[in-house]
Amino acid sequence: MRLAAHVSELHPNTAEITVAVPEGVDAELLAKVLSNPEMAALLTPLAKTIK
Repeated sequence: MRLAAHVSELHPNTAEITVAVPEGVDAELLAKVLSNPEMAALLTPLAKTIK
């Protein structure tokens, strides 16, 4: 499954981002979580350490 997040609504100077969502993950719920600035701020540093 692929999820296209239109972040231009949150950040007008950014383009569309396409993210691969693993099977079994609720894409809509993930989009809601990542669209929350506080959750994105918490998860971004964690994701960088996992890469």
